[in-house]
Amino acid sequence: MSTQQLIIFIGMVAFIAFGVWLQFRMKFDIKENEREYNKKFHEWIKAHPNRSNSLGYTHKEKENVKEEA
Repeated sequence: MSTQQLIIFIGMVAFIAFGVWLQFRMKFDIKENEREYNKKFHEWIKAHPNRSNSLGYTHKEKENVKEEA
């Protein structure tokens, strides 16, 4: 292998490794942002019930209902 081919090969391997790292990084960042967005959206629905109902978003609180047999 010539020096030029070796440099190109190392560059390609580094580029592929960076691409794989970037994909995993983006995947985890997207999941984290989605959780944060859902939390803020949930808080907005609770704070603005009339507006959220008119837009079609509903938030139903879980009730502690004990069924007696």
